[in-house]
Amino acid sequence: MVTSEPTPGHEVTVEQEAARWSDQILVCRSLMHAWEGRNASYSKRYRYYSVEMECIRCGTVKHQELDGRGRITASWYTYPEGYLSAAGFMDSDARATIRVASLERGNLRTLKAGKAPTHKATLTAGES
Repeated sequence: MVTSEPTPGHEVTVEQEAARWSDQILVCRSLMHAWEGRNASYSKRYRYYSVEMECIRCGTVKHQELDGRGRITASWYTYPEGYLSAAGFMDSDARATIRVASLERGNLRTLKAGKAPTHKATLTAGES
């Protein structure tokens, strides 16, 4: 496994963070999130869509606002406890370390088994 020094200004290494993360968080950080629609609504007054998606593995919620044509005008995330890292910026080497840590933990079996989405998003029209 590749080892790293803490990012300047941080005292935690990527390896230390990978060791503390749950399997779900480690898989999401190595392969990206598995989004499932959670909620969507349209504001007639302001002519925009509000969309929420939730990762079926780690619970991260992605929020987006889209204009009437579907262009993203704002996007942000709400992360579950323990997701954010104290190791600082994750460059390509750090991401490689995370992928190896996930594989060494045997997370490929978890991905093969998979988990089906539990619910579908609903679109509601509102006046707000």
